[in-house]
Amino acid sequence: MFKAGAVYSYSDDDISKSTAIVQNVQKDRIPEANIIASLLKALVLYPYNRSIYVLLLQHGGGDQGRLDAAVSYFGLASLDEEKKRLFDAKRNGVDLSTLAALNANLPALKQYAQDIGMTAFEEEAKVLHEDAAEKAFAARIEALDLNTVADFRSHLLALRDYAKEINYLGYKENLAAASEAVKLKDFKKQAASYPLATPADCDQNLPVLAEYARKIGFEDFLTWAADVRKLAEKKSASKQKVPAKPRISPDRAAAKPKEIVIGVAVIGLLLVLGYQTISYFSTGEQPAASVADYRPTYNTGSQPAPSSTTVAQNTASVQSATPAQSTARPFAPVAATGSNRVQRPLSNAALQAISEGFVDIKDPEVQACTDAKVAHFRVMAGEEALLRFDMYNEFAVECGFNI
Repeated sequence: MFKAGAVYSYSDDDISKSTAIVQNVQKDRIPEANIIASLLKALVLYPYNRSIYVLLLQHGGGDQGRLDAAVSYFGLASLDEEKKRLFDAKRNGVDLSTLAALNANLPALKQYAQDIGMTAFEEEAKVLHEDAAEKAFAARIEALDLNTVADFRSHLLALRDYAKEINYLGYKENLAAASEAVKLKDFKKQAASYPLATPADCDQNLPVLAEYARKIGFEDFLTWAADVRKLAEKKSASKQKVPAKPRISPDRAAAKPKEIVIGVAVIGLLLVLGYQTISYFSTGEQPAASVADYRPTYNTGSQPAPSSTTVAQNTASVQSATPAQSTARPFAPVAATGSNRVQRPLSNAALQAISEGFVDIKDPEVQACTDAKVAHFRVMAGEEALLRFDMYNEFAVECGFNI
């Protein structure tokens, strides 16, 4: 069509005719069968119109690279951007979401890329196929629902054959990852049948599990076993430790003020009645008629001591009238030093402290006595039993708490 080294001149009329042909093609005024011939005629009339080459690319392809050569010969900008735009539009209309869809549509897409001179798509097509094959291979493994190493080994040969069938090159990495996942699942299932809650359980059962881990090739056993033993030792240590303050039962912590007042009143009444009984046995004096007007009395020597006959009569009378009080111990027991404490009535401050929650004990002997009662409660009720604050305060009062 054109000779190298020749000098061509183009009249305004030729340029106008060439431009008119291009416009007719762009506006679909020329039948599809005549488009290529019309564009070649426009090219002869004026080869410096870049739109002619773009239309030739759209309707006739790259002509095995000859179109790019012509563009380069006339010093025009390359058609790479147009190629990419045309190819992306073609690709967006093709389903490549699955391996089956890819196998059905990729050959035609590769041919189109070759026709327009998109040589870079050849490598991209390989990546697309590998990604789709990986998804299909992973789906095949998941569908097998492998739970044990024995299951995995029984399907290993079939999985390798499937990888070759779909031309999946990276299947070995998938098999390695699947193998480790199955080993972990298999080992955890086996470990669940052995108790490992205490250090003694670990000493007995971890060696057995170590042998099973070696058998199935579970390489993370040492790390797993260390974590299990650490947790067992932590739980064991927490059970042996006596808490500084007992835990509060949620239902008691949210008790209504009326219930707290009633509880404190009952405790106070028991303490006062018990104090009267002890005071009577120690001094021989009769308890006051009214609990509300009660005041403790002490034998200071200014009053005549009661006769032994009177004490004996009063003692028999009290014991027969109030047998429950003769055996109850509402006051502090014998102190750690061996001396009996003389219990005073609870002060208003003590009653208020008892009603507000766990009391704050200042006396070391009272605290030691209370802790001993708490420890005994733990032994009888169990380490996990909740100690309510009213129970704790009752222990404290029995041990001599007052303010």
